[in-house]
Amino acid sequence: MDSQRYLEELSKLLSSLSKDEVEAAVDFYSEFISDAGLTTRSEIETRLGTPKQLARKIMADHSVRMDDENEEKVKPARINSKMIWLIVLVILSSPMTLGLGGGLLIALVAIILSVILMVVVIFAGLIVGMAVTLYVGISLLFQSLNTGLFYIGIFLMFLGLLLVLLPITYWICRVILQCIADFARYLYKKFRSKQDGGK
Repeated sequence: MDSQRYLEELSKLLSSLSKDEVEAAVDFYSEFISDAGLTTRSEIETRLGTPKQLARKIMADHSVRMDDENEEKVKPARINSKMIWLIVLVILSSPMTLGLGGGLLIALVAIILSVILMVVVIFAGLIVGMAVTLYVGISLLFQSLNTGLFYIGIFLMFLGLLLVLLPITYWICRVILQCIADFARYLYKKFRSKQDGGK
């Protein structure tokens, strides 16, 4: 009865997978629980972790497997970031597994978040600078033609800088995200092989 409730919770947590994948995972772990002779919830959680931890592990495995199958295709940044977060959650949710690689991954994520914040501030500054110079340029255009044109020229310079920096920033972010995704995948495979070797 405990195993049935455990598997029902697991099934609900895997709702983002397809119905066939959820059924396959639940069937596998149902068979695993019965073969191992696990009867109480505490025995099951000692061996497999909580349903939430197991669901995260299954989702990360699925994400890495799908990523390996589609390796030749260009992966959208959204898929890579989802895979990174799933792997980070799996590593953090498993007790006593946060080694040097996990710490390095968390440090990389923190650095990336701070760089993203810095880029957002820079672009916000450019946009505010553009708005101010355009306003000042237009308001001074009727009082002093040269000064108004100067400020409108500064506005156009900010606009040009923004249009040059946007694609460069996008490309750099994609490359960095891909590198982090590759590192997270490598770290997760090492983590899984260490965990599988320990059982």
